[in-house]
Amino acid sequence: MIHGEICFMEPKNRILWIDFTKAVVMLLVIIGHSSLPNFLRGALYSFHMPLFFLLSGYTTKCSETKQQIFQRIRKTAKGLLLRAYLLWVIRLMIYLIISRVQYSLPQIVLSAIWAGGAEYTISGFTIPAIGMTWFLVTLFLLRNAYDILQYLMHKKHMTLISVCATVLGMGVGLLFRLPLSFDLALLSFLFYHCGQLLSQKGIQVSVPKIAASTILWGGTVY
Repeated sequence: MIHGEICFMEPKNRILWIDFTKAVVMLLVIIGHSSLPNFLRGALYSFHMPLFFLLSGYTTKCSETKQQIFQRIRKTAKGLLLRAYLLWVIRLMIYLIISRVQYSLPQIVLSAIWAGGAEYTISGFTIPAIGMTWFLVTLFLLRNAYDILQYLMHKKHMTLISVCATVLGMGVGLLFRLPLSFDLALLSFLFYHCGQLLSQKGIQVSVPKIAASTILWGGTVY
């Protein structure tokens, strides 16, 4: 069924262009971790994850009861956290067996706890990265933190809260990394909230609009 610029796929009412855009963004994340000139990598990093979190906010309906909140936490724990750590275990085994990288047990444990996309060093102690699945952990925290806050605040002042969370995430991220990449979840609050606002106000977006905005944003950042 096609309505305006939004296309739904029966029976789950998937928004096809958003699923497609998310897939492209994930591909860009992979490309961004390959050997690219610094200016291209910087251009990709300037928009691909913010866009992903904005689209996630656009397609996520907030909970209205405590029961719905708990149901969402359980669902996202299975759909996001379980997948993230399963892929981490596979990645870790490949590194240990094929690449013959030597990690101590404390390093492996802290890698799972910190869930960082890059290695992090604290007082000379290196915490290995969890890999590209850090964004699944971040999305789990972001979705549920936002969901709980909007429920507690009765959906009031979420713009102010999101701005404060993003500023806090920026400040914390410059100083140190939080476990489970929570500083990145805070940093992403405003992008997620913008997606929520677009959806709540019934503002339809499309691939051409996203492409035009991305080019404008990339050119400005560059």
